[in-house]
Parts: sequence; C-alpha cells; structure tokens
Amino acid sequence: MSTPRHSAALASFLLPLLALWGCAPESGSERTAPTSGAAPVTDAEVPATVDASPAAQPEVAQGGEDAVESANGAASDDAEPAATAPIAGPTAAPTSTPASTPATSHGGSSGARTLAGFEVLSELRVVDAPTVPSAAVRGPDTTPALRPDDESLTHDFGLVLEGEEALTEFVLRNQSDRPVSIRAINSTCKCTLGDLFVLGEGDERRAYELEAPIAPGERLAVRAELETALQRGVMSHSVTLVPTEGYATRLSLKARVQPFLAAEPPTGTIDIGSLRREESRSGSLLIRATNDAPVELSIEPAEIAPYVHPTLVPLDDDDSDGRATRWRLDVTVGPDLPEIARRPWGFNVYSDVELPGSVEPPVGGRAARYSQRVVLSATVVPSVRVQPNIVAFGVFAPDHEQEAVVEIEITDSHVAAAPPAVSVEWGLGKADPKALEPYLTTRLVALEEGTEWRLEVTLAGLPPELSGPFQGQLTVETDHPERPKVVIPFSGLCRDRATGTTK
Repeated sequence: MSTPRHSAALASFLLPLLALWGCAPESGSERTAPTSGAAPVTDAEVPATVDASPAAQPEVAQGGEDAVESANGAASDDAEPAATAPIAGPTAAPTSTPASTPATSHGGSSGARTLAGFEVLSELRVVDAPTVPSAAVRGPDTTPALRPDDESLTHDFGLVLEGEEALTEFVLRNQSDRPVSIRAINSTCKCTLGDLFVLGEGDERRAYELEAPIAPGERLAVRAELETALQRGVMSHSVTLVPTEGYATRLSLKARVQPFLAAEPPTGTIDIGSLRREESRSGSLLIRATNDAPVELSIEPAEIAPYVHPTLVPLDDDDSDGRATRWRLDVTVGPDLPEIARRPWGFNVYSDVELPGSVEPPVGGRAARYSQRVVLSATVVPSVRVQPNIVAFGVFAPDHEQEAVVEIEITDSHVAAAPPAVSVEWGLGKADPKALEPYLTTRLVALEEGTEWRLEVTLAGLPPELSGPFQGQLTVETDHPERPKVVIPFSGLCRDRATGTTK
C-alpha cells in the first residue's frame, strides 16, 4: 500500500510514543517488555519537550495505517484477536484492526490510556478525504444559456472577394432549465445583424421580438453578415445577444477579403523621392483585377492636384475595347511644387464594375465602384533651406560659452543680391527677456556667394543672477520671392554651478 507523504510523517511521529506506551509498566495491567530487550521506560523518562496532547496531534487524512496498526497490536498483549476490516480508500487492502479495546483505568480516566499525563488515542481510523474542488478553484460558470449544439460561436468565411456577400446563420438553443429572453443586440462596425427567428417543429419559423421568452430546449436562428465592400485583408467582427439574466452570447464572424483590384507594390505607394520645387520626377505601379476579368480603369480629374500628372496604360495584348486585366499607372510630379517638407498626395483609380448593393449618389456622380487607392510620397526641397530648423542650447553654467551653427541655403536658381539679415526676438521665460540680449551674438559667414551661408550663434558671459530658462527666435530675412523670411526658434537653461539652482 502506498503511503502519502503527510501520513508517513505522522506515523514516524506516533510510533515512538506508541512504543513507549506499550513498554511502560502500568498499575492494573499486565504487560511485558518488548522482546528486543529494551529497558522499561517510565513516565518520568519521557522528554519534556514532547507534546502528546490530542490538540497537538495533526489530523490523519489517509495512509500510514499498516505501521500504526502493527504498533497497536504489539503494545496490546491482552487485546482480543484482531478482526480483518477494509480501510476506506481507492487502494483498500485487508488490514488487522482491533475489533474491540478493553477499557482500563489510568489515574481515574475511563476508556483511555495516558502517557506522560496525556490521553493517547488507542485506535487510528484512516479514511480518504473527498477531492471535490471548491467554487473558488473552479471559478464562476460563465457559459451562456443560448449557444449552438456544437458549441461553436465563430463562423469563418475563409477567402471572400471584396464586395461579395458574407452571410451566415447561427442556430442557438436554450440549454438551460429555465426560459431566457433577449433584451438587447449589439454588433461591431462592418457587421450587420439580420432577422431573428424562433424555430419550431419541422424548422417552422416565427419572428422573434426582444424580451420574449425562449423556452428551455427551444432554438433561435440568428442571421449575421460581414460588409466586405471597400474592405481588404482580415476582418473579424461580432454580434452579441444580451439576455435579461445570465451571460451574453457573443457570435464572431471572420473572413479574409481579397481586393477586387490589387496593386504592385501592395501598398499602392509611389515614392517619388526628393526634388526641388522647379524639378519634376516620375514613378509607376501596376494594377490588376484579381479575378482575371478585363476591366476599364479611370481617374477622376477632381481628385488630382495641379502638379500631379497621371496616365493609365493597358497591358493586355487585346485591349481594343478599352478593357484589360492588367494596367500600368505612370505618374509625374512637378514642376511648380508647393513649399512643403514632405507630404503624401493621393487619389483613387476606379474600375467600371459597381460594388454590390451600391446606389446612385443623390447629387450627380456615379454609383460606388471597385477602386484602388494610390499614394504619392515625395520630399520637396524648400527654396530656402535652414538646418537645423530649431536651435537647442541645452543646460549650461553661467560662465560657460554655448555655440550653435545654422546652415542657410538657397536651393533654386535664385541668387541673393545681398546676405540675409538676422534679428533676435526674446520670448517668455524671464521677467525681462531682453536682459540676455547683450550676451547673445550672431555671425554670418558666406560659404557660397549669394546662395549659401553659415550662421554662428553664441551665448556667453551670463552672470549667475540671469540663471534660468529662456527662449526666443532667430529671424532670417532674404530677398527670395518665394520665401523672404525664415524663423528659427531657440531655447535653453542656464544653471548656477555654485548653488545648482535656477532663478
């Protein structure tokens, strides 16, 4: 028989006590010493540190019965013959268990033996404790009453063409023992909920009204649809049925939407790169119909910026009717670009195939059609470029000199007749911002006559009383017709080294 760990430990603790009890001479009982020749032990010889009180003994749950019973048998010479009785537990085996234990008198107590002045149990009963997990271990039951028989709350449509119908019907059953009613229905974006029907005998249908009871075992049909128009890639949406009592039923719909038109590269982006305002540059991408059916592509002129010039070229061998399965889009950007650092421009390329379920716009235009979004990415070099466009002096001590360098360049064909003029304007951060003005100096060095300069800005000699944060801006004035003025913000923090504080 296997002995659990805690039972073995208990037996190892009790066996010496039981052995001592069996060897000690007691008045009114005839006992002999063990055959091993061990000397009799009296109560006075028992160590005082041993706590043999019933309250100090750990509770026995299972196991350890063989050793304990044998010890009891050896200690009871005057006991009646043992009767064989099974021990409760999954691996019960015949074990000698005393059928009865005669009562003896020990210091006036009846029906119990004593050791070192404490009562000692004359018999151990070992049983298996039930192993039923508590409610805290199991957790609350969150299973909704309305659920399918196959326990599947998710429908995966797989691969669906953009705009195609993705409609399914869930059949739920009230799997509880009491009526259930639905008080609300919620659906995420791009998921449309259809009608709800209660299914009767022979799948007869009757419309379901909110808060009407659904009897135990009764079935409810729920129609749900994914709106795949103008969608691409993985879609995952849900419908939630909220009952008046209990947990809600959440139905999930998934699909992988294949676009009607696909671009190469897939992002539909044409990277023009970096160019000056008066320059022009071209790029291209491919557009194809994913179902390999010929289509006609077009671009709405109203969506095109005046400096963007697109052209659609069919690539099929036979495109006499103006339709093809593959097209190339060529785009030229510039000249006369606006003064911007970097900005995407975008427009749509439309097919002649209408989206399913599309309607005519109320004011002019055409019904919704399959389309491909195209994005143009370009960096336009400004006519007057400054680098960096923000000056940060950082943290420095009053007696420390801080210097910053700004490069100024005219990037187009314009040539300045005179060097730029630089002025300083102090901002917030001081009670008297102009108190720092005598300590800031600027120096303009020509690198390329009429087109390129280096601006050196130095801040030095600040007294400790001017410690603290400061900010302002440098204004560079040029004679360029497109950008006559450039503003460069600056900021910093002067901290007194001696005190480590700012004022």
